[in-house]
Amino acid sequence: MSSLYDVTEKGVQPNPLKPTPSTKTSKEYINMFKKDFQYKVISDDPNELVCLLSNIDVSIANAIRRILLADVPTMAIETVYIDQNTSITHDEVLSHRLGLMPVLADPTEFEVGGDEDTDWNTLVFQAHCKKSNGTDHAKFSPVCTASYRMLPVIKMLDNVRGEDAEELCTLEPGVFKLIEKDGEVEAVIDDPMKCTMSRNYLMNPRLKSKIKIERSGRDFIFCIESVGQVEPKKLLKRAVQILKEKGERLVRVLEEEGN
Repeated sequence: MSSLYDVTEKGVQPNPLKPTPSTKTSKEYINMFKKDFQYKVISDDPNELVCLLSNIDVSIANAIRRILLADVPTMAIETVYIDQNTSITHDEVLSHRLGLMPVLADPTEFEVGGDEDTDWNTLVFQAHCKKSNGTDHAKFSPVCTASYRMLPVIKMLDNVRGEDAEELCTLEPGVFKLIEKDGEVEAVIDDPMKCTMSRNYLMNPRLKSKIKIERSGRDFIFCIESVGQVEPKKLLKRAVQILKEKGERLVRVLEEEGN
């Protein structure tokens, strides 16, 4: 059973009546993870991936997020040797800007620029790249952002009709929609994932008694936005692989300590 958090005027509050399921051993948790874990892609484009990771502990979701930010390696310009710079940009500023540029490893992805050089726009330099990760410098981080939020769980405790239904759709846009029923409009759940936890509906006492919004502590909406070097899907796969390698390394260290 999923752990749920109540959404109140004060924010997200743990529900003491619905605690997070506990496991006695790591083996039990691994077996439960293999059995219950689910992965669903919500949206996917070349620079951003939004997916739903279900039935996992928040520690795993956070570990993936941290690895995406700091441990997935990329290529970036490390050293710049400038032979000529007649522009208004100082060498150190230029070097800094070059270091923050995403570097695509495949040269076929580049377009050849114009060759009309003048004494006022010419740069002659060498740039040396190296492989590293975000722990070394932010320029090596392959993501603009890697974030997750708990999946909203919305329950209709009573019918919401008439003016209250219209107000609800205005207060929580995209989350609810209007349908015709028995000659009047009624609000029904449309897309819970669009809930931003604004809690605007709580300002209406009538709506407050008819709707309950909770957050699942074991289901997470993950958002990965790449800087353009690597597709988000590949970044997620690499992050999971690094997490696996970290776990295996920890197991080896503990076994060596035990011996």
